Amino acid sequence: MRLVLANHPGDACVAVRALRVREIEALTHHFRDGVDAPWLSEWLARLARMRLWIDCECRSMREASPMLFARRTPEATYALARMLDRPAHARGCPFGVAPASVRNADELPEPPRLVHLMCRWFAAARLNVLFPYTGDDGLSAQYAALREVSRSMEVWPGQPLYDFGRTHPHGLPELCRKLSRSAHDTQGVYLSVTSRLDSGELLEPMYSTDAHYQVDEELPPLRTACGSEPDRGPFVVLFLLAGAKGVVRIREVVAQPIHSRRLLVPLDGVVDRRTLEVLLDVQRRLLVGWGRVVTIRKTLCNALPHERGVSFQVQSVGPNGRAVLSFDVLAADAEMALADRVDLEQGAGPIYHAVGATEGPLTPTDVSFRSRVLSRLLDHVAHSGGSQRPAAPTRAIAS
Repeated sequence: MRLVLANHPGDACVAVRALRVREIEALTHHFRDGVDAPWLSEWLARLARMRLWIDCECRSMREASPMLFARRTPEATYALARMLDRPAHARGCPFGVAPASVRNADELPEPPRLVHLMCRWFAAARLNVLFPYTGDDGLSAQYAALREVSRSMEVWPGQPLYDFGRTHPHGLPELCRKLSRSAHDTQGVYLSVTSRLDSGELLEPMYSTDAHYQVDEELPPLRTACGSEPDRGPFVVLFLLAGAKGVVRIREVVAQPIHSRRLLVPLDGVVDRRTLEVLLDVQRRLLVGWGRVVTIRKTLCNALPHERGVSFQVQSVGPNGRAVLSFDVLAADAEMALADRVDLEQGAGPIYHAVGATEGPLTPTDVSFRSRVLSRLLDHVAHSGGSQRPAAPTRAIAS
């Protein structure tokens, strides 16, 4: 068994190193028997932060390998999981049987219902896809997209999101009045953008001077959509409200870090934030200098690529609007990679970004990452016969 860099089905694996005997034995007991060595959970967490996968060599060298990875569990620990879209393990392989317990089950865990709703809403409005230009008011366009797609979505069965959802504080008291007039619990959602997660600031929009309802001020525990501790803002905060008989209460609250108040693309934390800053720089350079349109798609936390460590998908768009080149980006912990002597710059598949300092000027690893992304995109332009002359920008560039 080997630690490998992420790869696409059918591509050759780029090995980092072979697993040690004690690591293989510990993984076998963990997966087959549900018994963990004292150090195993921390080791799996390191693999997850470095975005490394495990290649099981139970099949012949002529066959594609089964793959495993470290999955984050709802209990904030890590467990070994199989990639079911890759080849199956050979008969007799200890990883060919069903896992020993639910915590390292093969299926992607179902996210909490409010997280699931947030991901559906963001994906339908395409807030997770960044184009290199916007209109005169890109923020209004994003809110308009949220409202438009809410026409075909439901909070829960029988409750249209368009009727029971708000994205602006001016409309929140009206929603609260509607909920409070119900004879039985009726649910709605409110989406807010805030710079910090302060309970007083989060509750303030629910109050109105002419309100005829009572607000239950108890704020439930705040969770993040990506399951980690929230980093610095800004945030999108989604509230699940319930009202009946003159009272409105907050049932659930989910916070999602975003890039900025004008660009509501969701992020997992500081590592994603730094990677996106560099990718946006690449996007601007290609539009201004080469007239090339590149889109950046953030993988959402309910998607298979996300739990395997794929942070973004970069696409070069042709004249017909279709992607002519696409590759994945994985944002990894630079300090851990350096300590373990892992070279994240090798390989021709997904591109790794070794993220260290997340504020201030670009670091050498940021510059190297930017160069590799630019080279991949410009090499494709050259090989496809595209023009090498810089083109003048014709649209406003997103910031």
